[in-house]
Amino acid sequence: ASQRGSVIVWIFVMIALFAAVTYVVSQNSRSSGNAVSEKQAELVATEILNYARSLKSSVHQLQINGCDPTEISFENPTIAGYTNASAPADGSCSVFHPNGGGIRYIKPEDSWINTDYSGNTHYRTRVFTGDVAVTNNATTALDLIMYIPYLNKSVCEQINDALGLGTTIAIDIFDGDKFTGSYSASANAEIGDNATSLAGKQTFCAQHAASSWYYFVQILIAR
Repeated sequence: ASQRGSVIVWIFVMIALFAAVTYVVSQNSRSSGNAVSEKQAELVATEILNYARSLKSSVHQLQINGCDPTEISFENPTIAGYTNASAPADGSCSVFHPNGGGIRYIKPEDSWINTDYSGNTHYRTRVFTGDVAVTNNATTALDLIMYIPYLNKSVCEQINDALGLGTTIAIDIFDGDKFTGSYSASANAEIGDNATSLAGKQTFCAQHAASSWYYFVQILIAR
């Protein structure tokens, strides 16, 4: 009877230990579940930069073909809200249309993004906006920008490392409206005033100064 009692005690001890280990593992997974290896982050950074360059090149080509900056359209079958009434109906000024830029809209991968922000607006999307300006780029007019919010920190660091920017810069957040042909300033319209090292830059990754999340920025038209 004593032996049976000891076995029962050990069973309860093992159950408690298993529960404790499971909790620790789950907590570690929660805190590092958004982490990727350095090599993975480097590959993701390269993919993000290459696609951003393709977008910028496409927009530039549309301008060469005669499209005005107000006619550029980012309407696509994946993310709603980008219909530009000023864009030609034939799609000739549309980045994601065969008659225009011919680019395919590619949604950011889960592995790029910090899942802690899964409930936030623009989660796992590329945002195109005309509400923000980066100082010392062309004129003081608002620029046409693409940004990806909520990136993993390691991906952001790899992007800036590839660009030779070094430390990730903390700046005020901007949350521009989807671009539909007009350029109108948002609450935080200037990048570069409070982060002078980013003034004049057209591609970079930055950190939200207050909330600590990271996002990638690519200027498509410096106005």
